[in-house]
Amino acid sequence: MALNENFATVWEAIADTLGDAPALSHGPLTRTWAELDDRAARFAGAMADAGVGAGSDDGGAKVGMALYNGPAYTEATFGAFKARAVPFNVNYRYRESELAYLLSNADCEVVVAHPELVDLIEAIRADVPSLRLLVAVGDEIDGSPAGKLPDGWVHYEELLAASDPASRIERSGDDLWFLYTGGTTGMPKGVMWPHSSLLGVFGPTWKGLKVALPDTPAEAARVGGRAAPAWHRTAPDPGGADDARHVLAADDGRAEHGRARHHPDLAQLRSGRAVGDG
Repeated sequence: MALNENFATVWEAIADTLGDAPALSHGPLTRTWAELDDRAARFAGAMADAGVGAGSDDGGAKVGMALYNGPAYTEATFGAFKARAVPFNVNYRYRESELAYLLSNADCEVVVAHPELVDLIEAIRADVPSLRLLVAVGDEIDGSPAGKLPDGWVHYEELLAASDPASRIERSGDDLWFLYTGGTTGMPKGVMWPHSSLLGVFGPTWKGLKVALPDTPAEAARVGGRAAPAWHRTAPDPGGADDARHVLAADDGRAEHGRARHHPDLAQLRSGRAVGDG
């Protein structure tokens, strides 16, 4: 059995089942599944308001995530999925020429960027004529804006506040998520992953929960509902030494987490920056 669905459809079912349960934790900030769903829907609505059309089986609008780790990365990705758009990672280490290549290669229409990266993207904006919506994410803890922005950019929180949530639509498990490689042997390449294929690799997770693989979003939500109490009991203190950003492998107690403490990228993990290709 396989869950042949778009991630957004699965997450919507979970939000409908576990609306008051925590979905995201970032320092002292916690968002429930209902809040995550609403903010993602508002981002999808903002895309539509900007003339970025919904996707189709032929591929949707491309949305670049030039962000460090944080709630906006998940929210905007969820929102893109809702609109059947195609989000993709943007390595925060890239310089102007690399960014111009990446955004052009992806036919990028929307960029969601950390304020530190706005000037870099602005410098190559004219080289990427497909860009239509430029969004800067400010402080995700208190919602403060990202400072003065160049013309044509909008603050993320203001964008969400001004947008109505997009209505739910039918989607396909063949909708895509682009995962760009780092380009260590040449220029970056975009790996095109159908949602159904990515959901399929979660088989070991379901097996570890000792449940049959769900084949509908509703079944996935029911499994999540049964597992949620155990996850909540083991949740780390927000912002503490065992913040959720540092315990990705701690659920089964394996030694990998201990070795991760000595990983050379640990300082970047603690600062909230994504490690690797973005």
